[in-house]
Amino acid sequence: GTVIANGNQKPVATPSASPARGIAPLTVNFSSAGSSDPDGTIETYYWDFNDGTNSSLANLSRTYNIAGTYTATLVVIDNQGLSSAKTVAITVSAPNQAPIAKAAAAPMSGVAPLAVSFSSAGSSDPDGTIQSYSWAFGDGTTSALSNPPHTYSTKGNYTATLVVTDNRGLRSPAVTVTITVTNEAPVANAAGTPTSGSAPLAVSFSSAGSSDSDGTIQSYSWAFGDGTTSAFPNPPHTYSKKGDYTATLVVTDNGGLSSPAVTVAITATNLAPVANAAGSPTSGYAPLAVSFSSAGSSDPEGGILTYSWNFGDGTTSTSANPSHTYSTPGPYSAILTVTDNQGDQGTSSPVTVSAQQDPAKLPDLIVSALTTSISGASIDDRHLLVPQCHPGWRGHVSCRSPCRSSCRRREQHILYDGHDSRHHTAGNLVPDCRGRWATLLSAVINNRDGIERNQQYEV
Repeated sequence: GTVIANGNQKPVATPSASPARGIAPLTVNFSSAGSSDPDGTIETYYWDFNDGTNSSLANLSRTYNIAGTYTATLVVIDNQGLSSAKTVAITVSAPNQAPIAKAAAAPMSGVAPLAVSFSSAGSSDPDGTIQSYSWAFGDGTTSALSNPPHTYSTKGNYTATLVVTDNRGLRSPAVTVTITVTNEAPVANAAGTPTSGSAPLAVSFSSAGSSDSDGTIQSYSWAFGDGTTSAFPNPPHTYSKKGDYTATLVVTDNGGLSSPAVTVAITATNLAPVANAAGSPTSGYAPLAVSFSSAGSSDPEGGILTYSWNFGDGTTSTSANPSHTYSTPGPYSAILTVTDNQGDQGTSSPVTVSAQQDPAKLPDLIVSALTTSISGASIDDRHLLVPQCHPGWRGHVSCRSPCRSSCRRREQHILYDGHDSRHHTAGNLVPDCRGRWATLLSAVINNRDGIERNQQYEV
């Protein structure tokens, strides 16, 4: 009830503190608002903080640096000297300590896809409890479970992070665990059908049986050994030229890892072409015109042929069916060589050609001995041939005449070149009994080139 002393009522003390609780350091605003005196005025305010400190202010602020429970007492005194007191309690808590996160994973390495079990066991809060968990797995995915499972589908090095939050909302420092995900290389398998045959050789290639134990095959790379490639899994390819080829296959999986190369050996063969040569006529008098034919020449694979004729007299032709004239008597062998589109060759049996000497051009008189006596009349307008003669030969021809003389060319021996079948046509021999070199022997030399050259000889 109201206390009345000598007719004076006591004042009423109404202390307040804000905040009344909190974490150190805690600053508290104390207020005496609401204190009153029913029959007068409050003249004095006195705060006692129960720690040896006090204040006479009506309203003040005070900071508590140490955790604990404190009481503050407000005493008010009115204008008649009466007083009253009231206490307010302050609770100061120690600062919140951050929780401690611990992260573990098993396994920490392996081949993709790698399933990992994560654990937050050992995480704690020294002054409270853990309220939440936050995992980030390093591949863009997260979890709020305390011990989550997670699968890494591709190779790489990943850093998984854990943060825990306590009951006061304070987050722990992040802790990490490193996960290493490897990739098993894919296995390539290559085959080709057929693996040998005549060019052009069409081959069907196959990658059947290629595999990836920890993923899928994403791409195929074929190199056929002739400078061409393909990215198809089962490509066709034609080898246009003969040769030994090595086709190579490499496959790449979804993790970007490529297989070791595997190979297929391909042999493209070629049969040599067949040359067939004929000529008509194959004998006759020179100059002899012969028509040659390659009819019957062929290539087993049907390739295009080129032709090369050697007529045996130093001349050639690239026509399939050429004509050729042999201008000089003699035996000749004409040979045909054919080449196919793969560069292989075939050679014919020789075509034997006999170009004979025209009898009209044979000599009428052959001087066969080194010394021969002939009459002047016997060689008049006759063809004379001396086969044994050569430069430097000193044979002679005798005439029916009182005098004999050696046949000489002006300043040179004359009867020679029987080896070249030159024909000498003699004129009338007119002996000069004075032994002088006055008598002339006219001769026409018929060379192989068919050109007649007049020369004079002194006898």
